[in-house]
Amino acid sequence: PLLHAAPPRAHLMRRDTAEMLTRLFYLERSLILSQAGWLPAVERQDVKAALARMLWEDAVTADGLRNRVLELRYPSRVIAPDHHHAAIALFDGARNAPGQEAFLLGLAQVLLPAICTALTAYEQLSDRLSDGPSARLLNLALIVKHAHIADLTQLADQLLDHAPGLRAEATAWAAALAEQIATFGETM
Repeated sequence: PLLHAAPPRAHLMRRDTAEMLTRLFYLERSLILSQAGWLPAVERQDVKAALARMLWEDAVTADGLRNRVLELRYPSRVIAPDHHHAAIALFDGARNAPGQEAFLLGLAQVLLPAICTALTAYEQLSDRLSDGPSARLLNLALIVKHAHIADLTQLADQLLDHAPGLRAEATAWAAALAEQIATFGETM
């Protein structure tokens, strides 16, 4: 045949790509707002500095995602969370962590790994040749997220070592957050 499409589509269309990147943009935005909200409550200066750095790096990723969505939707300049409210609300809920230790643990063990899973899933669906700009942006974001996970895990462990009585509560809260993510879906 002149035109052939694989049953599960091998390549994403421009609008499909824009919709997936829109979700990732809003999830990044939620992470940024959560980190910014917790920044004043964090007690240790080194943790504040690390959280501020991560917040900035996430903002750079979010800006890149937003710009890529607008490129894909040109000439439209609209980016709306229409189909993504449930995922966004799940990430927004992480702001209600019982303490800084639980928040950092939730980021390190649940939210950032969920984003990494989504980035990896997108990478497997996309075609580097036809969507190189998105692939490059998300590949860099994946590298940054893995570094954030390592840093946050270390910081959360340090905080919990200084307050061992909070470990059970923080771990339980992160586990509950993980269950919510699991019921939502594997790739956010």
